[in-house]
Amino acid sequence: MLSVLIDGTNIKSLGLFLAEGSLDGWFKYPKRKAVSYNDWAEADGIEADLTEFSLQPRSFTLTFCHTGKGFMQAYNSLLTFLSKPGYRTLEIAGVSRSVRLDVGATVRIPIGFDSRVSTCGFTFIEDEPQVEQAEPYCLKYIPSVFAVGSQDFMEFGIGSEDPGEDIIKSPRLKDPFTDGNMWDLNDVKSRHKETKLNLWMVADSPAEFVNNWRAFLAAWAVPGLVDLYITGAGISVPAYYTDCTSFSVQAYGDRGVGATFSISVVIPQCSWLSMGGTTAERGLYVVESDSFLTDEEGNVLIV
Repeated sequence: MLSVLIDGTNIKSLGLFLAEGSLDGWFKYPKRKAVSYNDWAEADGIEADLTEFSLQPRSFTLTFCHTGKGFMQAYNSLLTFLSKPGYRTLEIAGVSRSVRLDVGATVRIPIGFDSRVSTCGFTFIEDEPQVEQAEPYCLKYIPSVFAVGSQDFMEFGIGSEDPGEDIIKSPRLKDPFTDGNMWDLNDVKSRHKETKLNLWMVADSPAEFVNNWRAFLAAWAVPGLVDLYITGAGISVPAYYTDCTSFSVQAYGDRGVGATFSISVVIPQCSWLSMGGTTAERGLYVVESDSFLTDEEGNVLIV
């Protein structure tokens, strides 16, 4: 059974244990704080301010279970623990967080059978999520799909069924300038791209999983852009992390750990694609007046 400590006290002493599914929110990566940027009409993509990396406060819900009689006593004891002034220190699966209680419990009490499970769920807020440094290690062979910086995702025990096709698709074009009557298509510029990586992670033990889970966020949590390498396409794309949109722990135990999750990344400029082309003018050109006398068909432009 997974150990859960609240300010150093094991919830087992209260007759409680953590419900299945609670690890999903616990391990979901925090969202990055909003990145300010300029979106110049005359330039490709965006100019993002990536001078620092910081994370938004995060919220998550934990559900605690109790079997048999005495649920109200256990529930009241837990509520007393959680609602004390100040921050609580939660430690689950070797990961420690300083949190505060957000909202009261959702409670489910079964009717008629004392042996059935009663539950209570609480939502917590972590005001200052921290990035913990770690070096990834994985002894499994995982087909290479992506790499971040100089580290292949396989080093984190991470793989994907997505070869990165959405990343290499051409981006949308910026709206051309218009005076209200005509569109000026002489200057073609592309937008930035926002895309999602659908990933899975495996590990031989909880300790290996937690280590690689820490290391993967740390690989993205740097100022500036990181190189996202797409193995199938053989190209490296400068990108930055924005969010973890989902995280689901499929199995967790001494026999191994498995999880699926998705992260969102932004590619400021699609510099690996050639877009926009060039416009060339031909005709009789006079250097002194910096003007054309005729167009390429010989029509006189200036008399």
